[in-house]
Amino acid sequence: MSWIKLDDQFSTNDKVLAAGKDGRELHISALCHCGRNLTDGFVDGRMVRQLAAMFEVYDWQAAVNALVEVGLWEAVDGGYQVSNYLEFNPPRAKVEAQREARAERQARWRAEHRRDDGTFCDDDQSVDDDSDVGAPVARYETRDRQPLPVPDPVPDPVPDPVPVVAPERASATTTTTTTTADPLTALFFGGLARLGVLVTSQMQAEAYNDLVSRIRGHPQAEAFIAQLMAEAAKSTSGRITPRWFEVVTERCLREGRLPGARGPGAQGGRSRDAPAHNAAATNWDAVQREMEGRHG
Repeated sequence: MSWIKLDDQFSTNDKVLAAGKDGRELHISALCHCGRNLTDGFVDGRMVRQLAAMFEVYDWQAAVNALVEVGLWEAVDGGYQVSNYLEFNPPRAKVEAQREARAERQARWRAEHRRDDGTFCDDDQSVDDDSDVGAPVARYETRDRQPLPVPDPVPDPVPDPVPVVAPERASATTTTTTTTADPLTALFFGGLARLGVLVTSQMQAEAYNDLVSRIRGHPQAEAFIAQLMAEAAKSTSGRITPRWFEVVTERCLREGRLPGARGPGAQGGRSRDAPAHNAAATNWDAVQREMEGRHG
């Protein structure tokens, strides 16, 4: 796991303040992406929308423009470069060299301390010691250290070995997995995956499952989901969140039509036999703004 560095004056930095809330959150998301993937500060233009979705930055293009304008990002071929990234963070070559050196050091220690039975002895206990030969020796025990306290909450990533959940408690464990045997639910979450929409919390997973339950009563449930995902793919504003899907689903179910089909009172009409995907698309961005204003 790698790390990124943030100045303790980051929150009051003039450029960060000028970029606004969305710009700040997209910038942090991009910094984590660069550190995690060792990009030396380069942000692929194809990743920007997904990085914005992690922090629910709806108008991601406006956030990008703000970051470029204040000088936190620079537009480069294929994407963007985080300004001065390498002044505060180690380059990819250095990180990889450190990882390789650490792996070699660990391999060397294991080779020097491995017993015949596969267990390891500590530096201050010889393999020729006749006492408890074959018993694994914990380093903190031979150093007379106190056991470290268990942090709460448990850190992420989960340490190795992974704690085993007792069978009687397994039913109470909740996760954000979207693996399901239900075809309709699988169709919906499969569509989200193809769009690059991330399910980042249990709350989001429950919101999407609730939408599937509401769509299930539609006579053309599978077609409804397919059209819903097609409309989401056309969006360019970055408002692809549970709220976006809720607005679209609510409107279409109320008006008794598939996503993408003309609403009641649309001019020109269409024949009953015409396929829904040939109809004029609804401006869902305007619908989103309307609903946000109504609930704001």
